[in-house]
Amino acid sequence: APVRPRSEQRDDGVGTVRLHGKAYVDDLLDSGLNLETYDGKRVPVEVTRGDADTKAAFIRALSDSEATVDERSVKIHSSSYELLLGTKMLLSEFGIRSQIQTRLRADKRDLYVLAITAADSLDAYEREIGFTLDRKQSALEAATERTAGDRAILDVFPESGDRLRQLRNSLRLQQSECGLNNVTTRGVRADQ
Repeated sequence: APVRPRSEQRDDGVGTVRLHGKAYVDDLLDSGLNLETYDGKRVPVEVTRGDADTKAAFIRALSDSEATVDERSVKIHSSSYELLLGTKMLLSEFGIRSQIQTRLRADKRDLYVLAITAADSLDAYEREIGFTLDRKQSALEAATERTAGDRAILDVFPESGDRLRQLRNSLRLQQSECGLNNVTTRGVRADQ
């Protein structure tokens, strides 16, 4: 969705966007969607009965408002367990696996976090849902790339090539005998 022109921006500095697909937005609002008063709310029945576009629009609206994206995950935060459970079910319809975590907070209402961490689920989230907010979309694309293929291995085991090579040589094994290839080892020659 395009960013609104300056003349339509809010005075308090909060970014706003123009959403297209008025029918989807009207359906969401008519079914009780109010991102500022989600405590104790559930996914509206009209959304669960809607088509894939309606479900994706609901998840996207919730995520634009309540999600964070870090190096390897998307996390949607809410004080409503029921809302996140319903969202988890909607995500599963797009092939996106997620987990709900509980954050107990003294003197405050408990917080629930729906986390998407698996590489294939992040990829599906990027492809099927995404964000309308550019900064979150860019962070999602970076997280998806970080968890794909050999990058995840390099990030999990940084600077480990020499040690693994020493161990393999001490056992007198070739790379192919260890199930390694050039993609896995980022071009380490087979005779090393």
